[in-house]
Amino acid sequence: MYLIPNEIVGLLKAFGVTMDLSDAILGLTVLAWGNSIGDFIADTAIARQGYPRMGFSACFAAPVVNILLGIGIAFTVEFAKHGVNYHIQVDFDQMVLTLAISLGVALLASFLLMPLTKFQATKYHGIGLIGLYVIIISALSVVEFAGVEKGQHKI
Repeated sequence: MYLIPNEIVGLLKAFGVTMDLSDAILGLTVLAWGNSIGDFIADTAIARQGYPRMGFSACFAAPVVNILLGIGIAFTVEFAKHGVNYHIQVDFDQMVLTLAISLGVALLASFLLMPLTKFQATKYHGIGLIGLYVIIISALSVVEFAGVEKGQHKI
């Protein structure tokens, strides 16, 4: 289980170096799509079998569990090795700022829209989220390819 994901990430990284793409763009597109296709098929199958709430809940639960366990276990291991006062450095640049703002806008949109629609996920909600994703990817592409050389757009 460790070998195959490492090879996939290695191939993706080689593709990014070859095409001069950042890790963020690769993670938001190819890696995210590949990671989510299995969940998409399973959640759709569950919803079509008559359990739409379960499928809808799984859309949110699977990524949350992955994030909490992935980050939680990794940080726990690092803190166990180096102690609680160990500082983990995170690079903060224009791409990370754009990602944080985009995530906030997407979460706020769903947070406000769902109570207004009495927690009914309509076709328009799905179309709106897909449109928001396209806008976010477009904004990130502008940040990535805005003619600024790599390393010069640090904040």
